[in-house]
Amino acid sequence: MAEIGATRAAGPTARALFWAWARIGAFSFGGGSSTLFLIRREFVEVRGWLDETAFREDYALSKLVPGINIIAQAILIGRRIAGGWGAVAAVAGLLLPAIFVTTVLAATIAWVERFHAAQAALGGVIPATAGLTLALTVQLVGRSDVKTPRLAALAGVAIVAAAALIGFLHLPVPVVLIAFGIVGALFPHAIGIPPRQQAPPIPSADPDVPVAAPAPATGAGSGVPSAERAD
Repeated sequence: MAEIGATRAAGPTARALFWAWARIGAFSFGGGSSTLFLIRREFVEVRGWLDETAFREDYALSKLVPGINIIAQAILIGRRIAGGWGAVAAVAGLLLPAIFVTTVLAATIAWVERFHAAQAALGGVIPATAGLTLALTVQLVGRSDVKTPRLAALAGVAIVAAAALIGFLHLPVPVVLIAFGIVGALFPHAIGIPPRQQAPPIPSADPDVPVAAPAPATGAGSGVPSAERAD
């Protein structure tokens, strides 16, 4: 998992984070798919405050909590970049434009509903939102660690399986995500994750305690005499 502190060290201030999220909240028409598309473009592509791994991790974690997932993702990204105040700034920046626009619409909804063009425009947003969802899926898969045809095929099977479990069998989203996470944890090699390398020994903080040197190899070709030759 990407380290939160590594991104926060060189990240922006909470004020800059607020204005970035305010920009997303002001232009995220069409629901969650368009918001996710804008979040990724703003933080990964335009500003470079997140890498692909951090964005995918926060996106997956936000799906495991109840409530509005976009707000959960804003909290995770804000905390990752600028700490606790970053989380506050992210939520405030995301919600304030929506509160303003919703208040204006609530005051003028009776007037807007009389116009057929406005209703037709709202109907045109639906297929555009589906297109944004597809574009986001392609970006997440295309820029991930899928580097071989086998991994690409596994990613396609996982996408279809998740869509079927959620869309047709109506399984809860957290259940599906946890199940896929368990499969990935049990079979890391199948999804292209290399085995964890053994970390080197940590030197002792006490200067009086010597650090044990690795045992030299013995035998032919090692340059160290064997036990018989040492005698």
